[in-house]
Amino acid sequence: MSTVTAAMMAGLPAAILWWSANVKREDVIPAFKTLYTLLDDAPQSICILVDLRERPNFPLTDTLRGALDGVFQHHNLDKWLVVGSTPLAQTIGRTLSAITRRSNILWFKTYDEAIAYLKQGETQDA
Repeated sequence: MSTVTAAMMAGLPAAILWWSANVKREDVIPAFKTLYTLLDDAPQSICILVDLRERPNFPLTDTLRGALDGVFQHHNLDKWLVVGSTPLAQTIGRTLSAITRRSNILWFKTYDEAIAYLKQGETQDA
């Protein structure tokens, strides 16, 4: 089983990027490649919900490379909705925003808050 997975979220304009507690370095780039494909295939801009509730141990270089190699600046990426946080996750977020000059990362304490945000946006778009 992969320690980092990406998939569309049923019924929502979003994909989820889930991280387990013990991330295997070799799982990071394939998950970002899947995410890129999901963005390519999306009929509209979507959010990416990043689930950090397991408090993962990020391989920093691979995580930055995976995000920067297309995903972070993809034309179909609306916002990153990050659930949970670690000091390293905050550092990665600041680094990505500084490099790309995009401020599209929102931080949520709970999964339910992020889902409510997605549903609110879906209602406004309708």
